[in-house]
Amino acid sequence: MRFSIYLGVSILLMAADQVSKAMVASHVPHHQAFEVTAFFNIVHVLNPGAAFSFLADQQGWQRWFFILLASVISMGLVIFLKNAKTHLQRISFSFVLAGAVGNLCDRLWRGAVVDWIDFHAMGAHFPAFNLADTWISIGFALLMFELLFRPERADVPVKR
Repeated sequence: MRFSIYLGVSILLMAADQVSKAMVASHVPHHQAFEVTAFFNIVHVLNPGAAFSFLADQQGWQRWFFILLASVISMGLVIFLKNAKTHLQRISFSFVLAGAVGNLCDRLWRGAVVDWIDFHAMGAHFPAFNLADTWISIGFALLMFELLFRPERADVPVKR
């Protein structure tokens, strides 16, 4: 499959992330929760930090640090996507790229990432996250699967 198809997958996934965040931002008040089930809420949280709110309590410099970091990583992911050797590697990089760019857009436009998916059970809460975080996790999981369980496929070239 062609590079442009995989890039299109990234764009569609990133668009789904941005639409979901826009819906939450416009319909759920900041720091409020909408109960969906006994273990799942939709919340509206702005996270100026990274995963698990890493560096969220800093004075604002982290926004520009994460914008620069995400920009460099996204450019690298485009190169990895273009040079990937298998379809699964390309799909993996497409997912990670979509997540990286989705959260980058939030930092550029909102100053922080909109987190809205909130799972909880028996008094324990998993930190809120969003579709971009999910895309990154899926992409890395697929890449790990490829590297660990399909090493013989790593050298099979993809048609360009």
